[in-house]
Amino acid sequence: MTLLDGFVSYLGQVITAHAPEAAWQVAHHRIKAYRLQNHPVLASPLTDSHIFTPVVVSVTANRLRSGVDPLREDEFTVYAVAVIGRLRGQDEVDVAEPEPLVEVGSDDDDGVFDVGLREDIAHEHSRKVDRLVAELAQQPGIISAFREDREVLLVTAPDWDAEDLQRWVLNWLTARLPALA
Repeated sequence: MTLLDGFVSYLGQVITAHAPEAAWQVAHHRIKAYRLQNHPVLASPLTDSHIFTPVVVSVTANRLRSGVDPLREDEFTVYAVAVIGRLRGQDEVDVAEPEPLVEVGSDDDDGVFDVGLREDIAHEHSRKVDRLVAELAQQPGIISAFREDREVLLVTAPDWDAEDLQRWVLNWLTARLPALA
């Protein structure tokens, strides 16, 4: 509980540092049953929004504890950017999801994987991708690996799972293309 409380405080400090017009206040509303009535909220004179930051932290913590889904690396950054935009009076803040370097998919459990590479990697480092495929084909448990398309590799590896394959490809790429790390 102490860690979550500290994180909520830190998140509030990050937001107020980038939206200096915002301030903490106790929420009051003309509607008695207002869901944030008497809660500490961030508010700004530029908007009539009340932002209650603990809710996103507690919901995320409960989802992690329950094993519902993993935490995205940029989840709180995306949230903070959106809140800062709202407190500055911007209606919508466009936060593009970063495209992953590698995505591994499999239709079923037959050990055949589609490995999708980010477009810039496949085009700008085509020769390195060819080397990646050649080295991957030599790994224990890999029956075959070839380039199905410029950005797609087809890998047959019945003894591997998608996470292991993705980890291997990511490690190979970041070791040989330091700008990606």
